[in-house]
Amino acid sequence: MAASRRRRVVNGTPETVDRFDFWATIQAIADTATAALAAAHVEVVRLDADGRSILAVAAEARERAMDALADDPATSAWWVALNRRRSVRLAEARGGRSGRNSRITLFRLLAAPNGTRIAGPECGVSLQFWERAEPDSERPDGGVHSPGTRLAPNRNSRAAYISGQLWQQAQDDPARRLRPATPPHVLSVVEPIDIVYTWVDDSDPAWRRRRASVDPPQGGLSTDALHGGRTENRDELRYSLRSVSAYAGWYRHIWIVTDGQRPAWLADHPRLTVVAHREIFGDPEVLPTFNSHAIESQLHHIDGLAEQFLYFNDDVFIGRPIRPELFFTGARLAKFSIAPNAIDRQGEPGRLNGAMLAARNNRALLIDDLGRSVTNRIQHIPHAHRRSSLASFEGRHPEWLAQVAASRFRGTDDLSLASDLGHYWAYGHGQALTTRLSYRYVDIGSPLAAEYLDSLLARRNHDCFCINDAGPYAHAVDGTTVTDFLAEYFPVPSPFERTTP
Repeated sequence: MAASRRRRVVNGTPETVDRFDFWATIQAIADTATAALAAAHVEVVRLDADGRSILAVAAEARERAMDALADDPATSAWWVALNRRRSVRLAEARGGRSGRNSRITLFRLLAAPNGTRIAGPECGVSLQFWERAEPDSERPDGGVHSPGTRLAPNRNSRAAYISGQLWQQAQDDPARRLRPATPPHVLSVVEPIDIVYTWVDDSDPAWRRRRASVDPPQGGLSTDALHGGRTENRDELRYSLRSVSAYAGWYRHIWIVTDGQRPAWLADHPRLTVVAHREIFGDPEVLPTFNSHAIESQLHHIDGLAEQFLYFNDDVFIGRPIRPELFFTGARLAKFSIAPNAIDRQGEPGRLNGAMLAARNNRALLIDDLGRSVTNRIQHIPHAHRRSSLASFEGRHPEWLAQVAASRFRGTDDLSLASDLGHYWAYGHGQALTTRLSYRYVDIGSPLAAEYLDSLLARRNHDCFCINDAGPYAHAVDGTTVTDFLAEYFPVPSPFERTTP
C-alpha cells in the first residue's frame, strides 16, 4: 500500500498470491533482478537501506539491462513504472521503448485470492542508469572524480557517486554490493523486536466456566469492569496478525498471551508461541483473572521475550508498510505517542472507566517517584517497551505490581503498566522518547464509525489504527461490519493460519 497517497491504479492482470510480506517482496525483487542482470553479464551495483533497494546500472548498458530482464523467465512477467502515471509490462519497456528515464521502478502486480490488489509500484525496486563522470571533474564536496566514476541520476541517501574501483569490486561480489561492507547506520534498529498480544475468547465454554466461578467484588470496580465488549471475539486477532505479516515482517517472534486458550484457526509456526497466564504470573494463585491491567503487568515475564518488544491489543492493526524505527531508535530508546485525552483532574474520581482510573493512579505514582506529573493518556497503538525497563519498575514497586496482578477485575486501584505508565516511567529514566505517527481510532459504536472505516479502506494512509469496542452502547453493534471491513483490508492469510478448517 502507498505510504502517503492513494494506491496507483495499474491496468493489467495481476499475479495471485496467498502470502504477502511487503518488505520481503521488495528484497525478493531486488535479489531476482540482480541475478538476472548478472547472468546476462550486465554490470550492476545494489544499494540497500531502510528495507528499500536501488540497482545501479551503467547508462550505456540500459538497453542490454532491459532486454536481460525481459528475457529472463524469473522476471519477464514483471511491470515497470516509468513515471508516476504510466506503468507498462516489462516486455513493453525493453530496448528503447521505455523512453529516456534516468530511473524506473521494477515491480510485481499482486492480488489476493479474492482478487483484491495488494501490491504495485509502491512495493518495487528502483532501477537507475548512472552516467560516467568526466575524469578529474569537480565534486560538490571539493574533491575530484577519479576515472570510471559513476554518478547517481537523482539524489539518494545511499551514494551520490561510485568510483570506478568500487564499481568493479562490486562485480566480484555475488550479491553485487559495494565492498568493503559497511556496518548498520547508527540510526538503524539492529536488535530484534518481538510482538506480544493479549487475547481472550469469551465464547469458549471453559473460559465461561472459569468466569462464572469468580464473583466480582461488590465495590471498587471501574464502570466497564464487567462490560462484555472487552472480551468479545470478532476475529480481530486473525486480521491483526495479517497486518503484521504484511507490513511489519521484520519482527523476530510473536507471543500470544491467553488464559489457556488458542484460536481454532491458529497453526503451529516457529515464529509464534502461545503463552498461558500461569506461565508469566509471579503468583499463579491470583488466577484466573479477567483484568487486562493485571495481565499487562506480567508481560515482561515471558520466558525468551526480546529486550525490545511491541505490545498489541488484538484490536490494533498495522495500516501500511512500516519500519522498526517508527517504534525504537538505534540507541535502544523506545518511542511512544501521547493521546489528546486529558487525565481526569477531579479530587475524587467518582465513576470512571478502568483506563481513566488507572491513568489517575499512574500519575500519582509518577509524582511520588519523579516529582513530576503527566496530563494526558497514551495513544492506543502498538506499545514499544524495553523489557528491562518494565523489570526495573517491578524491582522498584513490587507491592504495586503484586496488587495489580491480584486484581481480577478492573478496579479503582489499578495501574496500566504496559499501555500507559511504562512509557512515562521509561521516559523519566532516560529510556524512551515521544514521537508522532499517523493513527486512526474508531469506536465501533460511534455514528461516524462507518465513515471512518470507509476512509481507512479507501486511503490506507495510516501507520496503524484501532477498532475499539468502547461500550456499552444504547443500541447493539453489528459486529459483521467490522469483520467485513477487516477481511477486505487484509485479504491475504498470514502464515499463522491453518490452510484447512
